[in-house]
Amino acid sequence: MTQDDDAELLALLALHLAEGVGPQRAAALVEHFGSPAAALQAGEAALACVPGVGPKTAAAIRRSHASGA
Repeated sequence: MTQDDDAELLALLALHLAEGVGPQRAAALVEHFGSPAAALQAGEAALACVPGVGPKTAAAIRRSHASGA
């Protein structure tokens, strides 16, 4: 595994730790943004545009990422 692979794995785990994000939403986020890391870097408005995410989950993802979870 490379350092980039490790970073993407950690980003995917971080997505799953956000309240309201399970396997289906995580998959939708990765499909929409291209990678877990890109999804974590996205703004709340962009996250909320992903089908199945919405504003509450988008806010939870941003909070989770900001807190380092």
